[in-house]
Amino acid sequence: MRSIHFRALPGLILACLLLAAATGSLAYLFQLGRVDTHLLHLAQVESAHLLDASASNGDLDKGMSLLTQGQFLLARIYDPAGHLLGQAVSRQADRRLANYASPTPLPFDLEHARSQRVRIDTVSVLELSLPLVRDGHTWALLQGIYQASPANQKAIHDEILNGVALVVLAVLVTAIVVYRLTISLYRRLSRPSTTAQAGNLEVLEVVGNMIASRDAESSAHNYRVTLYALSLAHEAGLPESAMNGLIAGSFLHDIGKITVSDAILRKPQRLSESEVGEMRLHVRRGVDLVKRSRWLAEAREIIEFHHERFDGSGYPRGVGGERIPLAARIFAIAEVFDALTSVRPYKSAASLEDALEIITREAGRHFDPRLVADFLVIAADVHGKWQHAAEDVLRAALEPHLNAACGL
Repeated sequence: MRSIHFRALPGLILACLLLAAATGSLAYLFQLGRVDTHLLHLAQVESAHLLDASASNGDLDKGMSLLTQGQFLLARIYDPAGHLLGQAVSRQADRRLANYASPTPLPFDLEHARSQRVRIDTVSVLELSLPLVRDGHTWALLQGIYQASPANQKAIHDEILNGVALVVLAVLVTAIVVYRLTISLYRRLSRPSTTAQAGNLEVLEVVGNMIASRDAESSAHNYRVTLYALSLAHEAGLPESAMNGLIAGSFLHDIGKITVSDAILRKPQRLSESEVGEMRLHVRRGVDLVKRSRWLAEAREIIEFHHERFDGSGYPRGVGGERIPLAARIFAIAEVFDALTSVRPYKSAASLEDALEIITREAGRHFDPRLVADFLVIAADVHGKWQHAAEDVLRAALEPHLNAACGL
C-alpha cells in the first residue's frame, strides 16, 4: 500500500500546484477587476460633485485643483467637441505627469465611464475617462489618473490576498479529499474478489453513472439503455462473447464528455457552430481514453461509432451500413428510444407509439432496418418493464446479465 502513496503523491502535488497557480491567478484577476470597478465608482462620485459645482460657479480651475488634492494625480477636462478646457496635476505627483500620454488611450466616449490599469514608473494606477453630466446632458469629459488612498490600497491588498488565499485553500482541500478517495478506491479494488471482471464491471457502473450525472442524466438512464440494448442484442442474435463489450460500451459511450466544459455540456440554449464542433470531439477523445486499455477495448466499438448513422451521414467517420459495428447499431436504437420516452428538462416523454413511429421512420437513415424490425418485436415488453421502474429495480434486472458477463 505504501507504493501507491509514493506513486500518487508526486503527481497529486504537481497537479495541485499547477491548479492552485491557475486558479489563484484567475482569482487575482477577478478580485482586481472588482476593485477597479469600485475605484471607478468612487472617482465618478468625487469628480461629479466637485466639478459640477465649480463649473456652475464659473470656476472650473478651482474644482480641478480641489480634485487633484484628493486621489486624482492628473485631471484633464475636455468639452464635448474634444477641446481641452483645463488640466491639473496633484502636488504629490511627479511634475512630468503633466505631459502624460497613455500608451493605449481610452476612447473619447461621452456616454460610458471607462477605466484601465496602467503603470507609471513602478506604481499601478487607474486611468479613467468619465462623462460629466448635468441636467441630463454631458457637458464635459474628464480623463485622468486616479490612485487609491493608502487606506484603500491596504484594504484592496487585503481583499485580493484573502480572495486568492480562499481559492488556493479550496484547491488544497479538494486535492486532499480526492487523494483520500483515490487511496480508498484503490484499497477497495485491491481486495481479493471472486472475479476481477466483476469488480471491473462495478467500476464501469460508477464511471458510467458519473458521466451520466455530469450530462444531467440519471443512473437509471444508463441502466435502462443497457437493458434495452441487451434485449435487442438477444433478439438480433448478437454472440454471447460480444455481450461484455455491449455492457461496457453502454455505460461508457459518452466517456469523452469528461473533456467537454460544463459551459458547453450544460448550455440550455442552442449550441453555436464552434460549440457543436467542440462537442463532437468527445467521440475521438473517448476513443483516445480507452484505446490503450485491453479491459476497455470491447467498449471501443460503441464509443467510436454510436453517433454514426446507417445512411453514412453521422460522425466522426461518416461510415454507414454494416461498416458500423453491430453492437454500435444496436446501442444507437436503445439510446434514442430511451431519450424519446424519458422526461427531460426541455421536453415531456413521448408515448410508446410516438417513439416507435420515429424509430420506424428513421429505419434506413439513422438505424439498421433489420434491427428496427427486431426492436419492434420487443419494444412494448421492455418499455412496460423498465421505463418507469425505480433505479434499484433496474439494477436488480441488470445484475443477472452482469453476473453472466463475469461467468458467475
